[in-house]
Amino acid sequence: LRVVMPGPSWTSRRAIDITSPEGSNLDRNYRGIEVTFDYSGEFHFWNFEAIFFLFIVCLILHKLPTAIVDFTALNVMGHLSVMYKSIVQHNFDVAKTVSGMALRLGMNSMLFAM
Repeated sequence: LRVVMPGPSWTSRRAIDITSPEGSNLDRNYRGIEVTFDYSGEFHFWNFEAIFFLFIVCLILHKLPTAIVDFTALNVMGHLSVMYKSIVQHNFDVAKTVSGMALRLGMNSMLFAM
């Protein structure tokens, strides 16, 4: 919606109205500001395919830097990569862990028995 004012905005207009079937009329003088409207515009629908595509692109771009940094840290940096892999990938042996816990428990209970 756009307001168009091509000339002077103050105007005066005369109107004659017929008010009855017998022919009596009413003479009026209108004074005031004349405003003209220019209607134009567009109407769009939601494009769900574009929204879904944007969501997927954001998801990929969010995960991509993490994948690049992980690959670089774990594979490209030589001996430092070996140290990083040992921290990220924990080697867990159940038998070794349970036997170590049992040995520590036995040693602690032996200290309290004395």
